[in-house]
Amino acid sequence: MNTRLRFLAILMFVILVTSGCSEKQKPVQPDTPANTAWLMKLAIDQGNYERFKELFADGRKDVITKEQFQAMKDLTTSGTSYVHYELAKFENGTMLLIRLTPEKDKGGKYYIEDVKKIPNELKSVFEP
Repeated sequence: MNTRLRFLAILMFVILVTSGCSEKQKPVQPDTPANTAWLMKLAIDQGNYERFKELFADGRKDVITKEQFQAMKDLTTSGTSYVHYELAKFENGTMLLIRLTPEKDKGGKYYIEDVKKIPNELKSVFEP
């Protein structure tokens, strides 16, 4: 019985030590399109305009006013999905919107799910 108690005590000690030594989780960084979009939503949900602006490229940080930012809070919901698109702009003015798979496959590749031609009346949406 004494051996059993000793074994249980050692086992519990090992479990506590190993669970406490697990690697700390790193904060999400804007290092992928999905992470950047998620961090943007988090900043909106938290009402953190400064953090929101940090996610923008230099020279574009003030493209969304604080009032527009506040209005975005009313648009977001807890259920959110993210879709990855790439825009192809050709010299002749044609634009194609390419929808990509949300995740890379096991080989590290993205695949096309759909392609749509952007109508002339919507092209201004895609211009900075």
